[in-house]
Amino acid sequence: MAQRQEIANIEKKHQKEINFFNDALVRERTDVLNEHLREIAEKLKFKMQERICVYRFLEDRGEFDCIGRYSENQKYNQIPVRRVYPMNMGIIGHVWSKGKFNGFIRDNKIPNREDNEKIYFKYLKENYSIPNSISKNFRMNSVDIVAEIIRDTKSKSIAIIIFESQQRNFINERKIKREYNKIKKTAIVNSLENLKIQNSPDIKTAKEADL
Repeated sequence: MAQRQEIANIEKKHQKEINFFNDALVRERTDVLNEHLREIAEKLKFKMQERICVYRFLEDRGEFDCIGRYSENQKYNQIPVRRVYPMNMGIIGHVWSKGKFNGFIRDNKIPNREDNEKIYFKYLKENYSIPNSISKNFRMNSVDIVAEIIRDTKSKSIAIIIFESQQRNFINERKIKREYNKIKKTAIVNSLENLKIQNSPDIKTAKEADL
Protein backbone atom coordinates (compact mmCIF):
# COMPACT_ATOMS: atom_id res chain seq x y z
CA MET A 1 0.00 0.00 0.00
CA ALA A 2 2.81 2.39 0.95
CA GLN A 3 4.67 1.48 -2.25
CA ARG A 4 1.60 2.21 -4.35
CA GLN A 5 1.23 5.62 -2.71
CA GLU A 6 4.90 6.37 -3.33
CA ILE A 7 4.50 5.52 -7.03
CA ALA A 8 1.42 7.75 -7.22
CA ASN A 9 3.35 10.63 -5.63
CA ILE A 10 6.22 10.19 -8.09
CA GLU A 11 3.82 10.19 -11.04
CA LYS A 12 2.12 13.31 -9.70
CA LYS A 13 5.47 15.06 -9.34
CA HIS A 14 6.50 14.10 -12.88
CA GLN A 15 3.19 15.40 -14.24
CA LYS A 16 3.72 18.73 -12.47
CA GLU A 17 7.19 19.00 -14.03
CA ILE A 18 5.78 18.22 -17.47
CA ASN A 19 3.07 20.86 -17.03
CA PHE A 20 5.64 23.42 -15.88
CA PHE A 21 7.90 22.95 -18.90
CA ASN A 22 4.92 22.75 -21.24
CA ASP A 23 3.58 26.08 -19.92
CA ALA A 24 7.01 27.66 -20.32
CA LEU A 25 7.18 26.42 -23.92
CA VAL A 26 3.73 27.82 -24.66
CA ARG A 27 4.68 31.24 -23.26
CA GLU A 28 7.84 31.28 -25.33
CA ARG A 29 6.03 30.36 -28.56
CA THR A 30 3.19 32.78 -27.85
CA ASP A 31 5.73 35.55 -27.29
CA VAL A 32 7.17 34.81 -30.75
CA LEU A 33 3.71 35.08 -32.31
CA ASN A 34 2.96 38.34 -30.48
CA GLU A 35 6.28 39.78 -31.64
CA HIS A 36 5.24 39.12 -35.25
CA LEU A 37 1.96 40.94 -34.54
CA ARG A 38 3.86 43.85 -32.98
CA GLU A 39 6.03 44.18 -36.09
CA ILE A 40 2.97 44.16 -38.34
CA ALA A 41 1.24 46.78 -36.15
CA GLU A 42 4.32 48.98 -36.37
CA LYS A 43 4.36 48.75 -40.18
CA LEU A 44 0.64 49.55 -40.32
CA LYS A 45 1.17 52.51 -37.94
CA PHE A 46 -1.27 51.07 -35.42
CA LYS A 47 -1.34 53.07 -32.18
CA MET A 48 -3.43 53.22 -29.00
CA GLN A 49 -6.76 52.85 -30.83
CA GLU A 50 -5.80 49.79 -32.86
CA ARG A 51 -5.25 46.09 -32.24
CA ILE A 52 -4.34 42.86 -34.03
CA CYS A 53 -5.60 39.47 -32.79
CA VAL A 54 -5.16 35.88 -33.90
CA TYR A 55 -7.90 33.37 -33.11
CA ARG A 56 -6.90 29.72 -33.51
CA PHE A 57 -9.53 27.19 -34.56
CA LEU A 58 -9.90 24.29 -32.12
CA GLU A 59 -11.06 21.61 -34.51
CA ASP A 60 -12.02 19.09 -31.84
CA ARG A 61 -14.29 21.69 -30.19
CA GLY A 62 -15.58 23.62 -33.18
CA GLU A 63 -14.56 26.85 -31.40
CA PHE A 64 -11.82 29.48 -31.44
CA ASP A 65 -9.40 30.66 -28.78
CA CYS A 66 -7.42 33.89 -28.72
CA ILE A 67 -3.81 32.75 -29.12
CA GLY A 68 -2.16 36.07 -30.02
CA ARG A 69 -2.88 39.75 -29.49
CA TYR A 70 -1.04 43.06 -29.80
CA SER A 71 -1.94 46.69 -29.14
CA GLU A 72 0.03 49.65 -27.86
CA ASN A 73 -2.87 50.13 -25.48
CA GLN A 74 -2.38 47.75 -22.55
CA LYS A 75 -6.11 47.75 -21.88
CA TYR A 76 -6.66 46.10 -25.27
CA ASN A 77 -3.43 44.11 -25.31
CA GLN A 78 -4.34 41.55 -22.66
CA ILE A 79 -5.09 38.06 -23.93
CA PRO A 80 -8.21 36.67 -22.24
CA VAL A 81 -7.54 33.81 -19.85
CA ARG A 82 -9.05 30.46 -20.84
CA ARG A 83 -11.50 31.84 -23.36
CA VAL A 84 -13.20 30.28 -26.37
CA TYR A 85 -15.34 31.92 -29.02
CA PRO A 86 -18.24 30.15 -30.77
CA MET A 87 -17.73 29.63 -34.50
CA ASN A 88 -21.25 30.88 -35.28
CA MET A 89 -20.91 34.28 -33.61
CA GLY A 90 -19.18 37.58 -34.32
CA ILE A 91 -17.06 38.64 -37.25
CA ILE A 92 -14.96 35.53 -36.56
CA GLY A 93 -17.88 33.24 -37.34
CA HIS A 94 -18.98 35.45 -40.23
CA VAL A 95 -15.72 35.26 -42.17
CA TRP A 96 -15.16 31.60 -41.24
CA SER A 97 -18.52 30.20 -42.33
CA LYS A 98 -19.73 32.41 -45.18
CA GLY A 99 -18.05 31.35 -48.42
CA LYS A 100 -19.14 34.46 -50.33
CA PHE A 101 -16.46 36.45 -48.50
CA ASN A 102 -13.72 34.05 -49.67
CA GLY A 103 -12.00 34.20 -46.29
CA PHE A 104 -11.81 38.00 -46.09
CA ILE A 105 -14.18 40.65 -44.77
CA ARG A 106 -14.02 44.39 -44.11
CA ASP A 107 -16.60 46.22 -42.02
CA ASN A 108 -16.18 49.95 -41.55
CA LYS A 109 -19.87 50.65 -40.96
CA ILE A 110 -20.06 49.57 -37.32
CA PRO A 111 -21.86 52.28 -35.31
CA ASN A 112 -19.90 54.15 -32.67
CA ARG A 113 -20.96 52.91 -29.26
CA GLU A 114 -20.27 56.29 -27.66
CA ASP A 115 -22.74 57.95 -30.03
CA ASN A 116 -25.61 55.53 -29.50
CA GLU A 117 -25.31 52.30 -27.53
CA LYS A 118 -28.70 51.02 -28.62
CA ILE A 119 -27.85 51.27 -32.33
CA TYR A 120 -24.41 49.74 -31.68
CA PHE A 121 -25.86 46.70 -29.88
CA LYS A 122 -28.57 46.29 -32.52
CA TYR A 123 -26.03 46.32 -35.35
CA LEU A 124 -23.84 43.64 -33.75
CA LYS A 125 -26.85 41.46 -32.99
CA GLU A 126 -28.39 41.73 -36.46
CA ASN A 127 -25.16 41.42 -38.45
CA TYR A 128 -23.02 39.14 -36.30
CA SER A 129 -25.45 37.33 -33.98
CA ILE A 130 -23.81 38.86 -30.90
CA PRO A 131 -26.35 39.22 -28.06
CA ASN A 132 -26.33 42.36 -25.92
CA SER A 133 -25.23 40.33 -22.90
CA ILE A 134 -21.88 39.80 -24.63
CA SER A 135 -21.36 43.01 -26.61
CA LYS A 136 -21.95 45.17 -23.52
CA ASN A 137 -18.77 43.66 -22.02
CA PHE A 138 -16.49 44.43 -24.98
CA ARG A 139 -13.39 46.29 -23.82
CA MET A 140 -12.64 47.59 -27.31
CA ASN A 141 -15.48 48.99 -29.39
CA SER A 142 -14.07 49.05 -32.90
CA VAL A 143 -15.74 50.78 -35.85
CA ASP A 144 -13.35 49.49 -38.54
CA ILE A 145 -12.48 45.78 -38.75
CA VAL A 146 -10.67 43.57 -41.25
CA ALA A 147 -10.81 39.80 -40.73
CA GLU A 148 -9.01 37.18 -42.79
CA ILE A 149 -8.74 33.40 -42.58
CA ILE A 150 -5.22 32.04 -42.05
CA ARG A 151 -4.47 28.88 -44.03
CA ASP A 152 -1.57 26.49 -43.54
CA THR A 153 0.80 25.18 -46.22
CA LYS A 154 -1.85 22.67 -47.30
CA SER A 155 -4.48 25.42 -47.69
CA LYS A 156 -6.36 24.23 -44.62
CA SER A 157 -8.09 26.97 -42.61
CA ILE A 158 -6.47 27.03 -39.15
CA ALA A 159 -7.10 30.49 -37.68
CA ILE A 160 -8.36 34.02 -38.23
CA ILE A 161 -6.40 37.25 -37.97
CA ILE A 162 -8.31 40.42 -37.11
CA PHE A 163 -7.16 44.01 -37.58
CA GLU A 164 -9.35 46.52 -35.77
CA SER A 165 -9.49 50.23 -35.05
CA GLN A 166 -11.62 52.70 -33.13
CA GLN A 167 -11.04 55.17 -35.96
CA ARG A 168 -13.36 54.81 -38.93
CA ASN A 169 -11.66 54.00 -42.25
CA PHE A 170 -8.25 53.98 -40.56
CA ILE A 171 -7.21 50.52 -41.73
CA ASN A 172 -5.34 50.40 -45.04
CA GLU A 173 -6.08 47.15 -46.89
CA ARG A 174 -3.20 47.65 -49.32
CA LYS A 175 -0.76 47.91 -46.43
CA ILE A 176 -2.20 44.75 -44.90
CA LYS A 177 -1.66 42.87 -48.14
CA ARG A 178 1.88 44.20 -48.38
CA GLU A 179 3.05 43.95 -44.78
CA TYR A 180 1.10 40.88 -43.66
CA ASN A 181 0.26 38.77 -46.70
CA LYS A 182 3.62 39.11 -48.42
CA ILE A 183 5.98 39.33 -45.46
CA LYS A 184 4.59 37.94 -42.21
CA LYS A 185 1.92 35.39 -43.11
CA THR A 186 4.37 32.47 -43.33
CA ALA A 187 5.94 33.37 -39.97
CA ILE A 188 2.51 33.46 -38.31
CA VAL A 189 1.52 30.13 -39.86
CA ASN A 190 4.74 28.61 -38.51
CA SER A 191 4.00 30.01 -35.04
CA LEU A 192 0.52 28.49 -35.12
CA GLU A 193 1.93 25.14 -36.20
CA ASN A 194 4.26 25.22 -33.18
CA LEU A 195 1.31 25.95 -30.90
CA LYS A 196 -0.94 23.21 -32.26
CA ILE A 197 -0.44 20.95 -29.27
CA GLN A 198 -1.82 23.53 -26.86
CA ASN A 199 -5.57 22.90 -26.73
CA SER A 200 -6.47 23.51 -23.10
CA PRO A 201 -9.29 21.33 -21.75
CA ASP A 202 -10.30 24.11 -19.34
CA ILE A 203 -11.23 27.08 -21.49
CA LYS A 204 -14.07 29.46 -20.67
CA THR A 205 -16.56 30.51 -23.26
CA ALA A 206 -16.56 34.13 -24.35
CA LYS A 207 -20.11 34.34 -23.05
CA GLU A 208 -18.83 34.29 -19.48
CA ALA A 209 -16.60 37.34 -19.51
CA ASP A 210 -15.56 40.46 -21.35
CA LEU A 211 -13.53 40.54 -24.54
